Parts: sequence; structure tokens; C-alpha cells
Amino acid sequence: MPKNEPDHTDPLELTGVAFDDPTGQSVLVMAECFADEFLRLGHSPEDVLTLFRSPEHQLAHLAWLQLGEVQIFAMVQDIARRNATIRESLLRSRAARKFS
Repeated sequence: MPKNEPDHTDPLELTGVAFDDPTGQSVLVMAECFADEFLRLGHSPEDVLTLFRSPEHQLAHLAWLQLGEVQIFAMVQDIARRNATIRESLLRSRAARKFS
């Protein structure tokens, strides 16, 4: 098969689709996914905000432009707080199992 020609019989072929977003929530969900992923990778909330502000990261920056600094900041802080709570719970659970 020649390079760059899609193979429609390949179930793993990357396929892009367009869809309507009548609720307008897709940009917010995308931004939450970016923030959560980078926070879980160990980046600080400040690093994640820098990612959203940077035009080099086009989709994250688009979300920052559409949602605004305040909403992105609040979202990143909320996700960081939620991840910290989950991490603390896991550590407590591991420690409890260790001593039982």
C-alpha cells in the first residue's frame, strides 16, 4: 500500500470526524482533558496555565482564547485539587494495607 493512502479495511486507521456541538461544551471538555493529563504527568498548575497561554500549543491556546483566563485558571486549580485528594486517598489506602 502506498504511503499516506488510507486503508479503509484497517480497523486501527486513524479517522477524523466532525460533529455538531449544540451545547458548546466540547471546548471545555477538551481543556479539562489537557489540564488533567498534564497535571497527572507531574506538571504544576502554573506550568499547565503556561501551556494554555502559549500559541505553540494550538488546541490548548484555542481553549484559553474561547474560555478566558479566569475559567481556565479555575478549572486547572479544581483539577489539581481533585487529583491531590485522589493521590492522598491512595497513599492512605496503601499505608493502611501495609500495617494490616
